[in-house]
Amino acid sequence: MRDVFPYLILFLILSLAISAVLFYIFRSRTPLPSDDPRRTLTIKGIVLQVDVADTAAKQAQGLSGREPLRDDEGMLFIFGAVGRHPFWMKDMKFAIDIIWIGEDKVVVDITKNAQPSSFPWVFKPKAPAQYVLEVNAGWSDYKNIEIGDIVEF
Repeated sequence: MRDVFPYLILFLILSLAISAVLFYIFRSRTPLPSDDPRRTLTIKGIVLQVDVADTAAKQAQGLSGREPLRDDEGMLFIFGAVGRHPFWMKDMKFAIDIIWIGEDKVVVDITKNAQPSSFPWVFKPKAPAQYVLEVNAGWSDYKNIEIGDIVEF
């Protein structure tokens, strides 16, 4: 029995070490839940920090009442289904570009320079979209964003 004891100890130590390495590998691949509503979005290599509007309440609020965004900020609306979702400028304090994105995450339309004074007019895309990105007016021209560009998030 004494001849087996050192091998048993070695086996236990190796088992614990392998378990710890596997735990670390799999834990690092599983993102932890976050209370931060901001996410990263990339379009044409341009990285934006976006607030996500993925509920009816967040979508109704949108950017209403907020101050203008920084150049690297936006708001991403995520809808449960593809459609021609209408947008308006109620209680907006600044003009925006509305970038309509299809379910395949490709830009399908862009509404440029939507003005707060346009309320109660509603804006709709020319093609169905599942996502909408709102950015400061002029941003899509300044960054040369076009229909057909791919969006990653």
